[in-house]
Amino acid sequence: WDVAGNEANFFIRDATNGSTLPFRIFPGAPSNALTIEASTGDVGVGTTSPDSALDIERSLGNFAELLRLTNNGGPRLNFDDTTDTQDWLMQTTGGGSANFQITRTGTGNAEMDLSPNGDVAFFGTVSANNGAATLPDFVFESDYSLMPLSELRVFIEEKKHLPNVPSKLDIELAGGFVNMSEMQYKLLEKIEELTLYTLQQQERIEDLASKLAAVAEPIDG
Repeated sequence: WDVAGNEANFFIRDATNGSTLPFRIFPGAPSNALTIEASTGDVGVGTTSPDSALDIERSLGNFAELLRLTNNGGPRLNFDDTTDTQDWLMQTTGGGSANFQITRTGTGNAEMDLSPNGDVAFFGTVSANNGAATLPDFVFESDYSLMPLSELRVFIEEKKHLPNVPSKLDIELAGGFVNMSEMQYKLLEKIEELTLYTLQQQERIEDLASKLAAVAEPIDG
């Protein structure tokens, strides 16, 4: 290893491996550009008192880059918990009203906005793939047993929710969380059943209209 400096930079050279320069500092670098905390080994960029394993602090104004990860293959950012017991958290701190946003490079326009109170806004199409879910088109099969309206009335009066749809208590027991993909399929199932009820009623209306027309006395003009 060679440790040297000249008018261009200060560097550490790997003399036995092609004289590569794995570490270098250029003239004009600001104070505290890179520090290592003595007791913890935490690395600070722009700070002499890092509060985490890697603490980056810089004031560059709106939409300034704080961190960029670049490769020449498929982009990937992995979060690996070796204990298999902890969740990874991505959060804004300080108790302010700053939103967490995902934007396209150079536009400054949010494509996903997560507000401090948990509201999420997507500026585009949201798609989900739930392999365990099945589209409820089985409702239209000839052997599907559609609950008679008289039984449905009794069920609603007793249970206070639709069949095969989570109740208020079910959601409360789940911590207030709802599987949105699963709920969408259940709501589609109810819409398809409602369509069948409507068709049945239409057939009944047409049958009654036909019978009424058959017994009605002609009216002289």
